[in-house]
Amino acid sequence: MSRPRKTFSNEFKAKVAPEAIKGYKSMNEIAKEYAVHPNAVGNRKKEVMERLPEIFNNKRGPRSEPNTELIDRLYKQIGKQQVELNWLKKSLTLSLEIKRKIIEPENSKIGIQRQCSLIDLCRSSYYYSPIGVSQEELEIMEKIDRIYTAYPFYGIRKITEELKTITITNVYGD
Repeated sequence: MSRPRKTFSNEFKAKVAPEAIKGYKSMNEIAKEYAVHPNAVGNRKKEVMERLPEIFNNKRGPRSEPNTELIDRLYKQIGKQQVELNWLKKSLTLSLEIKRKIIEPENSKIGIQRQCSLIDLCRSSYYYSPIGVSQEELEIMEKIDRIYTAYPFYGIRKITEELKTITITNVYGD
């Protein structure tokens, strides 16, 4: 005696098909979990995969052709502006200080990063503030100059040694 054929609801099919599409479990595992034959799982997956393009096409309504004339005009305008921008960057040879002064941090329409890129200035250069040389560094540089002037053939090791002896004599007052 044959058993009556099982019929599954659409809700049930909607549960089985995504499981098969995900691919986390094998067809046999899914079939066991939902108490169906593995061929039924494969059929649900195949059915959904075939209907996927229809799902996305039908919900949008009729498609209109893009306005190619407008698109062409916009591309031409973009190209022209790109050429002008490149020309401006080449011909704009300003000093670092002037470029820093051009940047407007309070401008809400163009950010600092974009302003810097437009005038070809590194953003770090915009924020950089030079640090002055300390008095101690100036004294050391002066001592190095005196040693080098007296002994121009000295290398870095000899100059360092000479600096140490000068520093020691200054500390001990010899």
